Amino acid sequence: PGATLDVGGATSTLRVGGLAGTGTGRLVALAPDGTLLAQGPLVGTTANGIPQQPAALGTAGTGSDPYAVAVNAAGTRAYVVNNSSNTLQAYDISNAAPVTVGAAVATGAQPWSVAVNAAGTRAYVVNLNSNTLQAYDISDASAAPVAVGAPVATGAAPRSVAVNAAGTRAYVVNYTSATLQAYDISNSGAAPVAVGGTVGTGSGPQSVAVNAAGTRAYVVNLSSGTLQAYDISNAGAAPVAVGAAVATGAGPQSVGVNVAGTRAYVVNGSSNTLQAYDISDPGAAPVAVGAAVATGSSPWSVAVNTAGTRAYVVNLSSNTLQAYDISNPNAAPVPTGAAVATGTGPQSVAVNAAGTRACVVNFVSSTLRVFAIGAAPRVLAQGADGSLGSVDPAAL
Repeated sequence: PGATLDVGGATSTLRVGGLAGTGTGRLVALAPDGTLLAQGPLVGTTANGIPQQPAALGTAGTGSDPYAVAVNAAGTRAYVVNNSSNTLQAYDISNAAPVTVGAAVATGAQPWSVAVNAAGTRAYVVNLNSNTLQAYDISDASAAPVAVGAPVATGAAPRSVAVNAAGTRAYVVNYTSATLQAYDISNSGAAPVAVGGTVGTGSGPQSVAVNAAGTRAYVVNLSSGTLQAYDISNAGAAPVAVGAAVATGAGPQSVGVNVAGTRAYVVNGSSNTLQAYDISDPGAAPVAVGAAVATGSSPWSVAVNTAGTRAYVVNLSSNTLQAYDISNPNAAPVPTGAAVATGTGPQSVAVNAAGTRACVVNFVSSTLRVFAIGAAPRVLAQGADGSLGSVDPAAL
């Protein structure tokens, strides 16, 4: 505060290498924390103040082959599982560029998915080759995660884990077993405990998501090409299938649910599409809303912001992140702006609760990249005396 950068001369130029890029009419904008960003043209900002495309803030190295990322509700920490390194790594994302927190900690063999409870005190990791679920204490934000209890058995080849908003139940889908299993995680000092028996899914369950009310779970089945709803309102029993499984596109890879619990979003890795589903009737199967919309090549993961107005998709083969407007619940998603570059092989995307940051892990690059999303950055402007200041784009 109060610092001044004086570049003398009427024709002086200040070059910031980190903002270099191609394209016409790129704006220098400021994020809320003062970070300089290279944004698209001014017309890329929508009337409601949400930028049409994410803006990269910074990148950090991960372990070998990062496969999934989760973000705490406070938006200050990201947690990455590294599939070949067999590790879990915490990152500080409270500033522009992510910074590692403590050392990477051991997981089981081939960690595939990670989820964080709403309190930001526990992380849960499923290990594909170990067939286990492991809890970690992440309550100390300045330290590496600490394993809680012993790993517990899952079915064969667990591929996804989701935690309910209350932080009392975790749900795991097992790819080879074709099952969904619930676990009691209400005792934060102990390992998870299986609740009830497993319930059958379609063939090759790939991803599971839970609604905010903790009453429904949604599973996409990669080999069956289906989406199935489950009743999880009885916390002491196994999940119960609700209605019939409904068709997705080819190769569904990931499912996300809005906070209101009225819409689910599925990305289809082989069809290269994003499809919305109406899930507002808890007693019925999901119903497709509008037509499937095009994504990049091999969409692999989808995340929905807390406001339920944007969905974010990473495209594994296109090496891009694409934002979609989902504010109209009765229409198909609409792409907002151009897709933006990630690292190579983006595998997973997570969004913070405030809807201001998206975190992407890149499997081939072995990197974590953070993007600014949400409220539009302010534009860098020059005053009459040559001073630089920030201006709301809406005022221009």
